[in-house]
Amino acid sequence: MRPSDNSANAGPDSGQNESMADLLGKLGGGDAARSAGLLVGVMSLVQHIGGFDSLIRTLQQRGMGGAAQSWLSTGSNTPLDPGQVNKLFGADAVTTLARQTGMEAQDAVTAVGVLVPALVDQFSPRGKLASNHQAMLDQSLGLFARTLR
Repeated sequence: MRPSDNSANAGPDSGQNESMADLLGKLGGGDAARSAGLLVGVMSLVQHIGGFDSLIRTLQQRGMGGAAQSWLSTGSNTPLDPGQVNKLFGADAVTTLARQTGMEAQDAVTAVGVLVPALVDQFSPRGKLASNHQAMLDQSLGLFARTLR
């Protein structure tokens, strides 16, 4: 599940790896615009709290370091449950994301809980965040945001 194979785990019960595009398609209900909006929204949530380093640190400080470690390892990614998502990013931010993407709030919180681990996984080759991950996140977010306009 490294950038070289471009896959992300769909969740603990799926038992299969999916490409990021397949994962986004599934979470976005097959709607490309919704999937792109979801990706931009999740990347914005991560950036808003200070990026991946801050996210990992916050998870460790709040007793969720095991989940974060699963995203950095080569095994399956442990998703965040809805309570963890709301605690990390704020229920209002997740509700805004749902509204912006036309998703039900519960679907959006579930999607965030799956996409955040997948994104960390993609930005962490060989078990640690790439040294340029913040610049890559900023650049990707800008590119996707311009594409959606």
